[in-house]
Amino acid sequence: MTKVDKLTENSDEKLLDKRIIQRNITKKLISKEDYKAYLSKLKDESDQCESATVEEDDPAQV
Repeated sequence: MTKVDKLTENSDEKLLDKRIIQRNITKKLISKEDYKAYLSKLKDESDQCESATVEEDDPAQV
C-alpha cells in the first residue's frame, strides 16, 4: 500500500485538496510525487458530468 493509498483510505484527502495543496507541499505534509501519484489514480469521470449554461443579467437592466 502506497502513502497515497493510506491518505485516501484514512480520510486525509483534505491534505490533497487542490485549494491548499501548495501550502501542504511547502509545509512538507505531502510530497509533490505523492500528489502526482494521487492525481494519476483518479478516474476520468468526465462522461458523468452535465453542461450548464449561465446567462448573466445585463447590469443596465438591474
